[in-house]
Amino acid sequence: MLIHVTVAPAEEFSQAADAFRVVERHPELRFCLAHCIGFHRDWLEKADALPNVWVDTSALKIQVQAAYEGQEFMSKPGERFDWDYHDHLSVMKSLVERFPDTILWGSDSPCYSYISRRLQGAGSFHEFKLKGTYEQEKAALDALAPELRRKVASSNTAAFLFGGS
Repeated sequence: MLIHVTVAPAEEFSQAADAFRVVERHPELRFCLAHCIGFHRDWLEKADALPNVWVDTSALKIQVQAAYEGQEFMSKPGERFDWDYHDHLSVMKSLVERFPDTILWGSDSPCYSYISRRLQGAGSFHEFKLKGTYEQEKAALDALAPELRRKVASSNTAAFLFGGS
């Protein structure tokens, strides 16, 4: 299962805590949690510790931009890893080096722009003006050492889809 996951306090529909409750109740299933779980350190470490969970980097460039800008839907600086959030290539390297067996590239949609007025729950809306390109996402993949690139773009994906390691 691929699940959209957020750490945004106002978001009522896809909280990381809810996703992990489902994951823990169903160890027989494999899950991919989308969008780096907002770079939340504790959730990423929990995902890495579970044998049935992977985390995708889809829309990495806009996630990094949102973290750098301090967008409310991303984890707060004290809750996330202390990485260089002004550069999505640097974040990709740090993320994959820290979680080489957990990270997937391109599982949701490798890239997209998110320009929208979105309902966050209870009449709360958020304006998104985040733009990314396929070339930016591919550059993040290409910034990895060859063995890590193979893991996130191939072997980790196969393990998620078909089981095994």
